[in-house]
Amino acid sequence: MQNKIDLITDLYLLHHLLDDLYRAEKREEMARLIDITLEKQNGIRACHAPKIVED
Repeated sequence: MQNKIDLITDLYLLHHLLDDLYRAEKREEMARLIDITLEKQNGIRACHAPKIVED
């Protein structure tokens, strides 16, 4: 799980993830929360990525 958390660079998402992890009761729930946060981060990056237009 630590390796996945290290991939989270968005401080806003990381802050909220840490709050959620503190409240999580099971390891499976923690893993799911981490995966959801990574998906959100990847979605944010995809929205801000420059679009390549080929002629």
